[in-house]
Amino acid sequence: MKIKSLISNTGVILLLSILTACPKVEPEPTLDPKQAPVDSAPINAYPTVTVSTVAGRNSQNINGGFVDGKGQDAQFKYPGQIAIDKFDNLYIIDQGMFSDDAKVIRKMDPAGNVTTFASGFTSVADICIDPRDGTTLYAVDDAYYWSPRVCAIYRIDASGQKTKITGGPDRIGYKDGSLAEAMFKLPSGIAMDKAGNLYVADAGNYCVRKINLTTGIVSTLAGHPFDINTQYSGNLLN
Repeated sequence: MKIKSLISNTGVILLLSILTACPKVEPEPTLDPKQAPVDSAPINAYPTVTVSTVAGRNSQNINGGFVDGKGQDAQFKYPGQIAIDKFDNLYIIDQGMFSDDAKVIRKMDPAGNVTTFASGFTSVADICIDPRDGTTLYAVDDAYYWSPRVCAIYRIDASGQKTKITGGPDRIGYKDGSLAEAMFKLPSGIAMDKAGNLYVADAGNYCVRKINLTTGIVSTLAGHPFDINTQYSGNLLN
């Protein structure tokens, strides 16, 4: 009897200990599908913004227009990439896709005055601002749709005067080296870091090139030119 009583008492103690140690599981609240969370937004919701035309206007001419002026009095042929300097001036590539009289870089000041900033290009693909002074512009002239091809990189000062720093119609191809020796093939994009290094997307060579303006050396940063003999032989280029 004493053993049975001890077992019985021990069983009760163990059961009470287990029940006390186990946390109480609360049932999850049931969400009414008709009631959406307060902080949720419709899937197709967009922030409220205002879109306005700051320069140029819709032209009745399929070829657009080419007129300097203020705001909507100005006309563009085929505006492309945009860069902004430290004084909030906008620089707009005006390619003139269907005409030979544009292919320029236009400038719009904070007051909305549009002028022709730099000209004499064959086909400007991209532009960037030098972050060191905030005003010097760099451009790639790739002449993708026109011939003869140029494939040149230009520096453009604050007055709009351009200077070719590398490449050119006689330097089309692929070659690293000095600015005078380097070759490009259809450069399509350009950017500059705060140290003054230019990075060029060399589309025709399937790689990214680096131009160190301090040393005057052009190198291949990533990728490599396409070699049809190597590519189709099953070998990999290093």
